[in-house]
Amino acid sequence: MKLADLMHQIQQAAGNEPNMVALKEKCDSLGINLENIYQELEMNSAYADSHRDISREADLVLPHSHSFYELIYCVSCDKVQYLVGTERYRLQRGDIIWIPPGVSHCPLFSEKMKVPYERIVLWVNAEKMTEFFDRWSDMDQRRKLHNRHYLLRTAGMARERELRELFQRGCRESEKRLAGWETALYGNTNLLLTLLMRAMNGSGEPPLREKTELLDELLSFVSGHLQEKITVSDAARKLHVSESTVTHLCNKRLGLSFYRYVTQQRLDRARRLMMDNGELSTVAEQSGFCDYTAFFRAFKQEYGLSPSEYRKIHS
Repeated sequence: MKLADLMHQIQQAAGNEPNMVALKEKCDSLGINLENIYQELEMNSAYADSHRDISREADLVLPHSHSFYELIYCVSCDKVQYLVGTERYRLQRGDIIWIPPGVSHCPLFSEKMKVPYERIVLWVNAEKMTEFFDRWSDMDQRRKLHNRHYLLRTAGMARERELRELFQRGCRESEKRLAGWETALYGNTNLLLTLLMRAMNGSGEPPLREKTELLDELLSFVSGHLQEKITVSDAARKLHVSESTVTHLCNKRLGLSFYRYVTQQRLDRARRLMMDNGELSTVAEQSGFCDYTAFFRAFKQEYGLSPSEYRKIHS
């Protein structure tokens, strides 16, 4: 489902034009299930989309991934951690998270927050991002950011204000939709990406991850054994805890059962492999599914498309 389509449905039912800040509240009032909405949303434009989003501690944002690049600018946060792949960071105001296609991510609200987690989100089409990379002269930086996530801490940087204003400007263009707004968003996004790449290149080492805890060990275990059969008992035995501890940890911190999280990670890997145009049966095997039928069923249930339909759209 595209973001614009969802907005239109809500507008028709609610009689007004909601913004992303009020989206979840309006969806609740209209009886729209938001459990996996971030996984299902697709881009509206052929290049870039920008919107503002907000979450409170009662909101549940499940681990999800996209077929496009996602850049997140943290406007406000309090005691919010962010999980990207198997790495977990404590967010600060002004942080920018760079997330490539197919990388699982979500905020973690493990403590009571004094202020909501507000962010500006920029989505960039993967093909257009590749074109941007092709014009970037620093080959090492291109390789680093093409398939790897990155967290840039802008607080105190010389470009902090400039980067913040560019995120805000793109969001305003998308919200107001004045004449020529798509052209303005295109130009703003190119300038933002350029300055962001320069800032990343001169930022030194990225922020340290949070101190390792049981959740990190569990996620690393799953990531390293996706091609094998994984059970709760396997994970519990490896981590020297009870099966109920593993089950409770997944439900509380991720909002998912252990087996659904494993399936999501396998599907994320499958989506990345599918872009190499290999046989879908081979993709299923390399992603840890017991056979193609199981892969097909899980893929269709998660994305609403068959694997072949998905590859045809996104190749």
